[in-house]
Amino acid sequence: HWMRGGTYGWKAARKGFVFIGWTNTTANMPTWGAVNSKLGNNPLVIAVPNQGEAIVLDMAMSQYSYGMLEFYQLKNQQLPVQGGFTTDGTLTTDPGSILKSQRILPVGYWKGAGLSLLLDILATILSGGLSVAGISKQPAEISASQVYIAIALSKLKNFGTISSAITQILADYHNSIPEKESKILYPGEKVMSVRKENTANGIPVLKSIWEEIQSL
Repeated sequence: HWMRGGTYGWKAARKGFVFIGWTNTTANMPTWGAVNSKLGNNPLVIAVPNQGEAIVLDMAMSQYSYGMLEFYQLKNQQLPVQGGFTTDGTLTTDPGSILKSQRILPVGYWKGAGLSLLLDILATILSGGLSVAGISKQPAEISASQVYIAIALSKLKNFGTISSAITQILADYHNSIPEKESKILYPGEKVMSVRKENTANGIPVLKSIWEEIQSL
């Protein structure tokens, strides 16, 4: 796999590059309308520089990654929105039921399934590596195909106006009227505030996980 792919986006964007990268995975997600997994949840990262930091979209092609499902299960919490199916094919917010069925929900239903397929095809042909089907035949999730694209904004003719254009777009975006009393955030904005808080106060760890670590 490629570990925490968002890190590549943050590093590239802080150096002035737009970053687009993705990887395929072993088959772990059914396509829309199917019950067996033939797609990967193929994480995608898109990052854009913004005033020394970045706007970073870091997402799997499933509504929730398996790691996030496990996180909610450890906290004994329901998912905020439906994230997959039970073993009898019912959409659910229960992470344990989804982990049991292994039927995660493609983001955007058939649209996410289609995007997952195209990311797999592109990663395979551009890198000359294995497809999701090929990775799934390996003894473990190894030899994934990955694509990394970096675009130097400083080489563009409109470089001098890019920063102000981004600022204007984000200002308009932040003027969205929230449905509830919550702040509208762009991708990566919460990461920056959480990083600042954790740097000052330490990284929070679930009690059960910390106890397991201490017992090693």
